[in-house]
Amino acid sequence: MSLNQSGSTSNASVQVAPSSAPKITQTQDFDFEISPHETTTGQSYVYVTPAGNYSFSISNPLQASYVSLWGNTTEFSGYAVEESGSILTPGTSVTDITQTGFSVNTTQLSGPSVEGYLYCSYDFVQTPEETTCNYREVSSNDFNIVGLVTGNYLTTDGVNAYSAESQSGLVSLGNASHVTFGATPNPADWHDVLDFVWSGSVSAILYYGQFSFASSSYYGAVAEFPQNVATIDPSIVQDLGTNCTPCGGTTLAPSFSSSVTSGDVLVVAVQYYDGSSISVSSVTDTLSTTFTQQSSPSDYYISSGACSPEYLGTSIWTGTASSSGSDQVTITFSVSNPNAFVTLYEVSGVVATPAATASQSTQVSSSVTSYTTSTSPSYSSNNVLIGSIQTFGDQYPCSHPTISAGSGFTFVSEIIYNYMGTEYETTGSSSTTNFPFTASASYTTDYVEAGVVLSPIILPVQCTMDNSASSVTLTLSGDSASPSTVACDGSSHNITLLSASTLTATEPSDGSTDRQRFSGGGTTISETPCGSGSCTTWSFTNYDERKNSLKFSLQVGTTTSGLTWTYTGYVDSSTSATVCTDSPSSGVTSDTQSPCWSDYNRAITAPAEPSGEAFNERFRNSADGTSTAGTPTTGGNTYTVNYYRQEGETVEYMLDGGGSPTAPTFTYTYLGTSGTTYTMTTSAVTEWLDYGTSWSVSPNPLTGSGTSERWDSTSSLSGTAAAGGTINPSFYNQYSESVAYSVTCDTGATCGAPTLSYYQFGSTTMATLSTTASSYWIDAGSTASVSTSITDNLGNSYTPYISSWLVSAYDVINSPVDYWCGL
Repeated sequence: MSLNQSGSTSNASVQVAPSSAPKITQTQDFDFEISPHETTTGQSYVYVTPAGNYSFSISNPLQASYVSLWGNTTEFSGYAVEESGSILTPGTSVTDITQTGFSVNTTQLSGPSVEGYLYCSYDFVQTPEETTCNYREVSSNDFNIVGLVTGNYLTTDGVNAYSAESQSGLVSLGNASHVTFGATPNPADWHDVLDFVWSGSVSAILYYGQFSFASSSYYGAVAEFPQNVATIDPSIVQDLGTNCTPCGGTTLAPSFSSSVTSGDVLVVAVQYYDGSSISVSSVTDTLSTTFTQQSSPSDYYISSGACSPEYLGTSIWTGTASSSGSDQVTITFSVSNPNAFVTLYEVSGVVATPAATASQSTQVSSSVTSYTTSTSPSYSSNNVLIGSIQTFGDQYPCSHPTISAGSGFTFVSEIIYNYMGTEYETTGSSSTTNFPFTASASYTTDYVEAGVVLSPIILPVQCTMDNSASSVTLTLSGDSASPSTVACDGSSHNITLLSASTLTATEPSDGSTDRQRFSGGGTTISETPCGSGSCTTWSFTNYDERKNSLKFSLQVGTTTSGLTWTYTGYVDSSTSATVCTDSPSSGVTSDTQSPCWSDYNRAITAPAEPSGEAFNERFRNSADGTSTAGTPTTGGNTYTVNYYRQEGETVEYMLDGGGSPTAPTFTYTYLGTSGTTYTMTTSAVTEWLDYGTSWSVSPNPLTGSGTSERWDSTSSLSGTAAAGGTINPSFYNQYSESVAYSVTCDTGATCGAPTLSYYQFGSTTMATLSTTASSYWIDAGSTASVSTSITDNLGNSYTPYISSWLVSAYDVINSPVDYWCGL
C-alpha cells in the first residue's frame, strides 16, 4: 500500500513531505489471474486483488484489514491526526465505492470541535494497491500526522522482531523509515510480510506496543511524523481576470493588482474568439520576464448553429519573474480587435517549466468533458494545475451555458460576454484525478480547453550507508530545498527545489566516538539538479566511522628506537587507508594510540611487524603475519594486538669425516611456544627466536651412531637467543678402535711401552698403549700411529711391523701391535 499524506491548502501547517508516497508492500508472489473486484458483506466492503483481500469496515471504513495470499492478517487505519499526544477521534463516511476503488472521508474531532478533514482514496488496479491521503486543517492548531498499523510481530531491520503484545503501552524504536509485519517471532520464518514504508517521505518516530484508536485498543505500530515538515507549499499568490470585447488594436495589457516577487512563476491564461482565425503572437511584461507558450490548441471553427460562425482558441504562457515589483503584462494577438479574456496568476513554490502540458479542441453532445494527454504528471501537493476553458453558447437564443468545475478545482474567474461566449479559469492540485480536469456544462456547448501543470524541480536523492550501517539524517541546503533533511537509508527521497541551484548535503555533527563522512573524507557533498521536472537520481554513499584505540603489547622484550606500527583499514571509501600510526619510545612493553577512526563494521588490520627494525631483530605479530585488530561496530573500544620481540639466529651444522647420520634437531621458543623444533641442515638458515629464551641442539652423538662408529660434537649445543648469533656445531665422524701392543724382551731385560698418536675432534691426542687392549674414538679419515721403536733397559731396540694406518670403516686395528727385536 502506498500512502501519501499532505496538506493541500496553502495555509496548512501540518504536511507530510509529498516527495515520495509512503507505501505498504506485500512481498509474496501476486496472483495476477485475479482481477480486482469489490464484494460487499454485511459488515465490510471487501476488495479481492492479486495481492490478497482488503476489507473496510462498513461502520468505520477508516479501519481496514489485509489478508495475504498466505492467509496472514494485518490491520491498518491509514492515517490519523494527533493533537498533544492524543489521536483525534474520526467520524468517517464513504464517498465512493467502485469495483476497483474506494474513497473515504474522515472528520477529525477534538471533543465537539472539528479540527480537520482526512481524505483517503484507494486504487486496487495497482499491485499492490495505491492510496492517496490528504489532510486539510480548519483551525490554527498544529498537529502531527500518524500512521497506524496493527500486527503482533514487527521488525525494522529484518533480524530483530518485537512483540507488540508484550508491551502494556507504546515503546519508542526511534527514527525509522519503515516497519515490517510478520506472523511469527522469527523474521526468517515469515513466508510473506506487510511492509509499511515511508522512506520517500520524512523520517518518523516509530512506536510499538498497545495504542487506542476510535475507542478501540490495538497492538501494533504508530509512525509519528513531525509538525510542519513541508517548507514548500505551492500556492497561487494572486490572480486577476480581465477582458476586452472587442479589444482595440492587437494588444491587451492588464497589470497584476499587487507587486510580484522575484522567483515566482507568472502564468498568463488567454481565451479568445473572433470571426477569423486567431492566435496569440507574444506575451511580454515590464519586468523583462521571458514567457514560454506551454499550451496552444488549434483554432476550433464553429461553422453552424444559431450563433455561428466563430473561431475559438486558448493558450497558456509561463515565465519566472526576474525581479520584484509592479508588473504589467502585454498580450499581442495575430488579428486586430479580437474578443479576449485574460487571467494573470502569480504562483509561488514552483518552476516555470511545467511537469506536463496538454490541450484539446473538440465539440461534445451533452457536456464539457476532460481533455486527454500523452503524459501523466506525478502529482503531489506541490503541483499546481491551471486549466482554461473557453465555451461558446450555441443554444437558442444564444445564451451561455452554466459551467461547474470538477472535483478538486476552484473557479478563479468567470467572464461572460453577451450570448457569444463564456470563459472560466479553474485551478486544482494534489490528486491524480484532477488531471485531466473535468467541467460540466448545463447543456450542449462548443469549447476549447488547455491546461498546464507547474511543480518544483524534483531531485531524487538516494544516500546509502556503507556496509549496512544504521541510517543517519543529512541536512540539505539549496534554493528552498524541501524537505531540508534526508534519511541516508538507501531509499530514493524526492527533494523539491525552486531552481537548479546547487543542493548541498551536510553530515550531522561529530559525536565523541562516532562521525559521518562522504567519500574522500568530506562532511559536505553537492549536486546541481536538472533545470525542471524530475531529475536523475543523485546517488552517493555515506560512511559511518567509529573512533577506537589501538594497542600493541610485547609478550617478551621491550621496544627499541625507531619503530612505527601502521594500522590500516577502511576509511571513508579507501580500502587500505592508514587508520593510525604508533611510534613508541624505546624500552616500553606496550603503547596505545588514539584516536583511530575507521569505517563501521570494517576490519582494522594490524601489521605483521612495525617498520624501523634493526638487522636480525624484529617484533612479530602473534598471528605470525597481519591480523585483524578489531571490526568496530561501536566506538570507545581498545583493541590490543600481541607482539614478540625476536632475534634472528643463523643456524646450521657441519659434518667432519662424512657419513650420513640423522640431522640434529634445533629446539627453541617461537611466538611464546616453547619446544618449537627445526631439523638442521648443513646450509645456513635464519631462525627467529623469542628474545631472551633458550635454545638447544640434540642429540649428541647423532642418531645413527653405534658402538663402532659415531658422530659426536664438543661444540656448545645450548644457549640464549642473541641478535645476529650463529649456531653451527661440528659433528665428527669417529670410529672406535681397540689397540694394544705386544713385545718379547730379552732375558732379564725390561721393555718400555709405545705411544699411540691419533686425532679426536680434530685435535692430536696421545695415549700410552698397554698390553691389554683399550678402545679409542678416532676421527674418520685421519691417520693413527704408534711409536716407531721402543727400547729395553739393556739398550736393545724393538720395532713394529706396522707403525701407522688410515682410520676408516675398512681399516680397523683390532689386534695388538707386535714389536720385534732387530727388525
